[in-house]
Amino acid sequence: ISKKISKKARLRIGPLNANWKGGISNYPYGYEFSKLLKERIRNKFGKCVNCGMENETHILKFGRQLDIHHIDYNKANNKLNNLVPLCTICNGKANGNRDYWKNHYQKFLEFELTTSVA
Repeated sequence: ISKKISKKARLRIGPLNANWKGGISNYPYGYEFSKLLKERIRNKFGKCVNCGMENETHILKFGRQLDIHHIDYNKANNKLNNLVPLCTICNGKANGNRDYWKNHYQKFLEFELTTSVA
């Protein structure tokens, strides 16, 4: 079945998309990026670290668990201090203006670390 794509939509595909990063999304995830690791991150935070949507609510709304976001956008870097759970909406936002979101989530984790130790 062939789907007709509008002219406006064609302008947002691949290199024509404002968020295009040279096809890096095609790089594979590291082998450590397993169901167990993703579940560990979801359990650690329990909600989207941006908007606060809980995993259970996300499942009801979107039919799947919270996404796990790589803060530095490197799919091979699966260290615990590089992963945060995000809802589908916030994960979509995090794929634009990457410098801002990388800095935002790094500061969030630094704050979490300092407040959990104190």
